[in-house]
Formats: sequence, structure tokens, C-alpha cells
Amino acid sequence: MDTPEFPQTPPTPQPELTDVQEQFASLYHLAVSMLLLLLVVSGTLGIYLWHQYKYTKREVDAVKNYVAQYQKSRSPQSDMLIKKLADYGKTNADFKPILDKYGIKQMAPTGTTPLAPTNALKK
Repeated sequence: MDTPEFPQTPPTPQPELTDVQEQFASLYHLAVSMLLLLLVVSGTLGIYLWHQYKYTKREVDAVKNYVAQYQKSRSPQSDMLIKKLADYGKTNADFKPILDKYGIKQMAPTGTTPLAPTNALKK
């Protein structure tokens, strides 16, 4: 009676179930790998953008300093040049088209009357 009447055989796993489990495990590893890759790429992009921000901020600060320096030193000289050009345009009618081309307006001084031509040279 050592041998049972009905021999028991171990249940064999169904091949469909193991294929599905393998596919699921493979998909899981792929998803985890993609998430890690996304984390690395987004971190790298963040570091790059931070570096660009620092570099651009330095350039903007330098330009702001340059503009401030220009307004202190060169702007009054430019204004004086434009004023002299407008004054020259008042005395020379041939220069008026150039002033009009560059948008320089001739301003009459406030509180004064324009000088009338005199015949002082004729005697």
C-alpha cells in the first residue's frame, strides 16, 4: 500500500498565466525605468535653466549699469548736440529737411520773440 491508487502529480502552472506575469513584470520595469529617466532629464533641464538664469541676470545687470552710466554722462551731451542742430536749422533753411528726416523739432525759446532781420549792414 505504498503506492496510492490515485497518484498525485504536482499542479503545473498554466503557460498563459506565466506569460502574462512575465509581461507584467517587464512592463513594470519599463515604467520604473521611464520614470527614472524622466527624473534625470527634468533635473538636468532644471540645472541648465538655473545656469541660464544666472548668466542672463549678470548680463541684464551689466546692461542696466551701462544705461545708467550713459544717462549720467552721454545723455546731456546728446541733448546739447540736438539743441545745437535745431539752432543751426533755424539759421539755415537748407538744413531743415535733414532735421525733418530725423525727427528733430525746432523749438522756439519760451518767453522770447524771434529776432527780425535787421538792415544794420546797409548804411
